[in-house]
Amino acid sequence: MRGFVTVIGLLTLAQWVFVGLLYGFIHFQDKDSPETLAKLRDLPVVGGYFPKVKLISEAEKERDRSDELRTRRIEAQRLYDLPAAWDAEEFEGLSQSLSEKGESLDKLARELEQRRLEIEAMMAEIGRRETALVVAQARLDDKAASILKEQQEVQATRSALENTIDEVETQSYKRIAKLLAGIEARGAQERLMAAPENETIKERNVRFDEAARILTFMDVEQAGQIITSMTPTDAALVIERMKSLSTGR
Repeated sequence: MRGFVTVIGLLTLAQWVFVGLLYGFIHFQDKDSPETLAKLRDLPVVGGYFPKVKLISEAEKERDRSDELRTRRIEAQRLYDLPAAWDAEEFEGLSQSLSEKGESLDKLARELEQRRLEIEAMMAEIGRRETALVVAQARLDDKAASILKEQQEVQATRSALENTIDEVETQSYKRIAKLLAGIEARGAQERLMAAPENETIKERNVRFDEAARILTFMDVEQAGQIITSMTPTDAALVIERMKSLSTGR
């Protein structure tokens, strides 16, 4: 008797395991529809272990769909102020149209978002370029300031050299004027106006300019005696240059 009970218990346990595995399999496969469970419940021996489900007939399904459409139509009429005489077909057409428009709006929203991202990327690139231009402009400003400083230094050096040259020339002319002052007028004039052979026009002009400058550093009476000993033409040219030097001062 005990052995019989044991066998019955093992068979019952095996049935439970089988039912549990089968039910778990169809559940995880998402196949536990009412129709499937109804068929499993009709199995001999183990069918009673499956839950009892109520099968919905096609007529009931059609009635449920009609009720759902009616509810949706009433809701749409309330929200969108639709005519009360609209039938299910007209409502389905409207629903389809609204669905398509919704998809179009979603597509447009995605395109606008993509465009927004592109504009943000473009603005970021413009910002980077503006920053690069500012940096480049700063470098150019520094370079321009450096060049201007160098030009000012060169100009200052040039002015200093010119002043030095003028001072040296002035001192030289003063020494020559002092030397000529110790010589009688005729000899001083010959030395002052001595012309080299084959003198060019440029060399002649330089000779008269230097003679005029030297005479300006001499005593007026001594300079007049030297000029008097010159030829009238030379004297006129020297006097003209002396006037120009006096006016320039």
